[in-house]
Amino acid sequence: MIAVSSAPSPEILARTLSLCPKCLRRIPAFYTPGNAAGEVLLHKTCPEHGVFRTPVWSGEPDFLSWYTRKPLLPLYSRGHEGRGCPYECGLCREHRQNSCCVLLEITQNCDLNCPLCFASAGGEHQDPSLDELGGLLEGIAAQAGKPILQLSGGEPATRNDLPDIIRLAKKKGFPFIQLNTNGLRLGAEEHYADALAEAGLSVVYLQFDALKESSLLAIRGRNCLEVKRAAVRAALDACLPVVLVATVVPGVNDGELGELLNLALAGGSGVRGLHLQPAAYFGRYPEELSARRMTLAELMRSLAEQSAGLIDAADFRPNSGEHELCAFSALYSRTPEGGLKLLRSKKSCCAPDGRRDAENERPRDGAEQCKAFTTLNWRHPREIAEAAGQDDFGRILAESGLDLRFTVSAMAFQDVLSLDLDRLQQCCVHVADKKGALVPFCAYNMTGLDGQALYRDVRGTGLRS
Repeated sequence: MIAVSSAPSPEILARTLSLCPKCLRRIPAFYTPGNAAGEVLLHKTCPEHGVFRTPVWSGEPDFLSWYTRKPLLPLYSRGHEGRGCPYECGLCREHRQNSCCVLLEITQNCDLNCPLCFASAGGEHQDPSLDELGGLLEGIAAQAGKPILQLSGGEPATRNDLPDIIRLAKKKGFPFIQLNTNGLRLGAEEHYADALAEAGLSVVYLQFDALKESSLLAIRGRNCLEVKRAAVRAALDACLPVVLVATVVPGVNDGELGELLNLALAGGSGVRGLHLQPAAYFGRYPEELSARRMTLAELMRSLAEQSAGLIDAADFRPNSGEHELCAFSALYSRTPEGGLKLLRSKKSCCAPDGRRDAENERPRDGAEQCKAFTTLNWRHPREIAEAAGQDDFGRILAESGLDLRFTVSAMAFQDVLSLDLDRLQQCCVHVADKKGALVPFCAYNMTGLDGQALYRDVRGTGLRS
């Protein structure tokens, strides 16, 4: 559990636990100022493999002003067999946050071979059957209630029965279903988006990293810009809302953030947001790109600087569901002039009035607030308009300008170099493994520097990076 000093020394800002990047041994770690102004490093020493230092923060906003809250108490009664966190996730009694979003990997097949794939997906794999997926969905519901369900992979659209899987999830009681997709089939196959919409899909979470050919080749191994543009059009024509999701790689596409923002806004009100994910060192992450990572602070400033005044770095705040060092977001309304007006209180994200729990300095159920925020603001404008004619609540939603809302958000995944167990224990984004246990996303995808997997080999697909 991280502990922020009441009077931080010049050397140590905060202490926590982490893993050795080579042997995956649990070891003490601490945050310390770096050489540059405002830089913060995660510093750890393995008795066998030596010292590791990784940048986790850079510049404004100040590290300790951003991270100000106390951790939550544990929520789960399930114990562990003795090794403890992070070796026995599922979720254990050390975990301190409910599930906001649960990923269900319905395939490990993929029609791309992305150099940065965190799942190392591809090749030929046997997909789980509908009956097997039904059992996993029942297990998710039993453990997490009705979280946001994200169908992931691999590439889910490689399964011809994807509409049946969506219908199955709806039948099992999941009200909000995301599709995490590269968009290739969505943009190429006529009426495919209509089939997904008719099955009950809620939103398309569309991989969209860049507009430059060189960037797409470096990140995805293919110039697939036009088919991704077609995927956006097809989804919107089918009344499916879209969120553009970009993996951000320093020196590759970090100069295209403003262009991605403009692209999202130009897509019309059906494009509900832009979500950024700084690349993390797991899966097939190329060794030559590991020397530099983009911190959340740098991402906020870069996006603001490239937005031509549309947004300000001060608009962003931590989310209520995740640890403060994991994510940020801001909520806007589109203006008639094509600009953005900040809507959410600057006190706290994913909590419209910024309220905090007096004891924990954090909403008591941040995962629930994150879930409510997402399901409310990522609805398609046409759905909001249709709701207006159904009941008083629908009319209130329509009159509130919900159809014009636009989100800008980011999530910094942890890898073996940046892992902080306090952050991991407050994770609300979980992966259902093949046995139905819920594992925090970063733990599930964690690999050592030699490619040794913490979970994926054992509980997932058998893939190795």
